[in-house]
Amino acid sequence: MKRRIYTIPLAVVGIIAIIARILAPREVNWSPSFTRNDKVPYGTYILYDLLPDLFHDASIASSTGPAYNALGSGHLEYTAGDDRDPRHTGEEMNYIIINTEFSPDELDRTALFDFVDAGSRVFVAAESFGSDFADSLHIDIAGNYNVFGGDSSKVAINFTSPSLKSAVPYSYRRMVADRYFKDFDTASTEILGINTLGEPNFIRVRYGRGAFYLSALPYAFTNYNVLDAKNGEYIYKALSYLPPATVIWDEYYKVGRRVITSPMRYVLSQEALAWAFYIGLIGVACFMLFMGKRRQRIIPEIRPLPNTTLQFAATVSQLYFQHADHRNIAEKRITYFLDYLRIRFGITSSDLRGDFHRLVASRSGVDEEEVRMVFDRIEQVRRASSLTDQQLMKINAAIEGFQKRGR
Repeated sequence: MKRRIYTIPLAVVGIIAIIARILAPREVNWSPSFTRNDKVPYGTYILYDLLPDLFHDASIASSTGPAYNALGSGHLEYTAGDDRDPRHTGEEMNYIIINTEFSPDELDRTALFDFVDAGSRVFVAAESFGSDFADSLHIDIAGNYNVFGGDSSKVAINFTSPSLKSAVPYSYRRMVADRYFKDFDTASTEILGINTLGEPNFIRVRYGRGAFYLSALPYAFTNYNVLDAKNGEYIYKALSYLPPATVIWDEYYKVGRRVITSPMRYVLSQEALAWAFYIGLIGVACFMLFMGKRRQRIIPEIRPLPNTTLQFAATVSQLYFQHADHRNIAEKRITYFLDYLRIRFGITSSDLRGDFHRLVASRSGVDEEEVRMVFDRIEQVRRASSLTDQQLMKINAAIEGFQKRGR
């Protein structure tokens, strides 16, 4: 019962806290992710979901490994369960990479350039490129800060192709669309998009039979901007440069890539399962905290029964005394005395005269005359039909005197 005083309020508070946590409005996460599973403003969940509409009748595959694996024999996850692998048929494909930075190592660069040289296309949207990759394509990227006129929080961009150019430029927040290519090889590069100052932010670099499509505006392809009807149009037009062929969507070169090594990675990756797992752990901890104690009731202290012999004797004697049955009291006193002689001195006899007195005197060390006087009083009590208070007191005094002097 006492435990309930603590456990019930604690359980109620815990339930209220969980409900409040579930119903509370979530704070918007503005951190960049660019992953296909993230629905945060700077994730690419919506764009990945729209890929089948952008590339009609084309297979969509997702790669969680580097380009060397994705373009070699690494595992690809197809959205429709397509088991046909176009990497080994010589078909042209599209490789889409979106992140704040793209800096592949030597093996990945070689795989990408061979891939493009064979006639495929690589679309990369990033704010910066690794020096080796940038040098291989002869490009250099830069940024504008506080140089645009008008609304300082907005940057406008557009396409250069008359068929794609919008009458009203596409407007983005600053730090989303202020990057541009300040240097590139004009012999192999075509400008596809520019900003307000005419600086290129979307280019095509021809290489072999294919091409690299490079955008300096990765944030333009995130959920936040796809939801805007006007800016959503920009994404459709930008990706329209890629023909309808198999698309490999990159999930490896991501700033928000989640690497979970725990065996519980699937459970922890699903919000509902993660909440159930954590609540279960809290429940087990509470169970161990409150139920781990001894559940046996406290054993009460059992005090030993008091010795009430003296109180009983006093009560009984008081009862006899009130009834003035002095002779009965005297008889019991004599019986107790004779029992005392038997236990203490080993004297047993019903004859209280003659040699018996000398035997008691010799064994107890009490003078024989005194012994005789005690037993004379005993005889007087036995012959009397009743006793007075004084006679009872005399026989009791004689017996107590004997017991005090007996050895």
